[in-house]
Amino acid sequence: VIGDYQNFGPGTADDMSLIYILASNEVNVINWLAFTKFLIVGSMRAEWTLKGQLDTGLTPTAVIVKPETFHGSQNGYITKVGNALQYIEWGGRRIREFLYDYLTDAYESEDLTAFADHLTWSNTFLSSAYEQTPHSILWFVRSDGTLCALTYYRKEKVLGWSRHTTATGAGTSVIES
Repeated sequence: VIGDYQNFGPGTADDMSLIYILASNEVNVINWLAFTKFLIVGSMRAEWTLKGQLDTGLTPTAVIVKPETFHGSQNGYITKVGNALQYIEWGGRRIREFLYDYLTDAYESEDLTAFADHLTWSNTFLSSAYEQTPHSILWFVRSDGTLCALTYYRKEKVLGWSRHTTATGAGTSVIES
């Protein structure tokens, strides 16, 4: 309720909380929420858009929910670079980019690891972070503690993967987060 920050009660007024069931044929636990032009919902099995009707605000009585892609995602690890969202696909083997394509008039989830699938032959991605400056780099921690970097410049069509290991006098160390 506007001005009552502790009141999340459901109802039909425009300032009441929103309770909505995502219709699906399978269990779809929500793993993350992000905002681009619309509210984007990442679940275990699909990616959804959630918006108001006819460019109105999102209210309890004016909701359009649409499944957009069906890849699924890991818990909570998303990054946003420009208008695109990057997320770890369910299972941890791929990095996907959720982005609107004007040519097809639909959202797509491109596989950013298509030419680097060797990175996850025996390990999975666990978490991610984004470094904007001095270079645009998406960082991913693998299950074996190796740090993988994706140098990423969408406008110049640059995608380059690298692996980073660390070593100490006692031997190889691992990245935890």
